[in-house]
Amino acid sequence: MNAPTTLIDVVCEAPVDAAHWQRLAVAAVDAVTQLESVRFARVSVRVLRDAAMEVLHERYAKEAGTTDVLAFVEQGAGGLEVDVAICHDEAERRAAQLGHAGVDELALYLVHGLLHAAGHTDDTDESCARMRTAEREVLHTLGVGRV
Repeated sequence: MNAPTTLIDVVCEAPVDAAHWQRLAVAAVDAVTQLESVRFARVSVRVLRDAAMEVLHERYAKEAGTTDVLAFVEQGAGGLEVDVAICHDEAERRAAQLGHAGVDELALYLVHGLLHAAGHTDDTDESCARMRTAEREVLHTLGVGRV
């Protein structure tokens, strides 16, 4: 199991259960580690509102407006060092459109960011299909199911 040896920090700037997200982050890191055979040295997760996500999106992606997830990764001596920002407000809007729980949509964003850090891309139909398959597998492992 990877989680006990990985430093995992969760900061919730949105109205969510911080203890739940800490547990979910540990489980998600472990599930992605098992699936992708990667080593995470550090994972920082920030659950943000639109305003904070807009700042990050503009600063790092050079795009105006909010987004669902941003992942930043560096290779450290002990493994991947990852920062994942996920947007609570975007998850709530998208979940309402699709008819499922916002907390499940937000879990998808976390998994999506971790899979990007592990090397997945979603810039072609083929890579997107592989990523969606991995997302479903990890979400199933987390008990979230299909989102």
